[in-house]
Amino acid sequence: MGNPDSYLFEGDQAVFYVIVSDEPPSDAYTGSLNLVDEATGNTIQTIHLLPMYAPEAANLNVPRDVAPHPFMFAAVDIDSQYTGRTVALQSTIQLPTGEVSTATLPSAFIVQ
Repeated sequence: MGNPDSYLFEGDQAVFYVIVSDEPPSDAYTGSLNLVDEATGNTIQTIHLLPMYAPEAANLNVPRDVAPHPFMFAAVDIDSQYTGRTVALQSTIQLPTGEVSTATLPSAFIVQ
């Protein structure tokens, strides 16, 4: 992800992980992931991030570099609305303290 050779295809399901912090996981974390068309700056889709202990996480193959850390994730079905686009990822996490943390991965992938 994040380089010009990162391709996904219509019909794929991608799982995106956001490392929250190295503090103990908390159900007070909330977050969203925006998938943005880089050419226009328009948001294609916004997905709520799920905590690592959500039942949906049971079937994930969590990458080794993510697994030791508390994380949130989103499973995204790559459908026709993504075809032909270069997509950036923008995450927003609301921390238990009320602080907001944001991160962007430009040119995360291209959909063919």
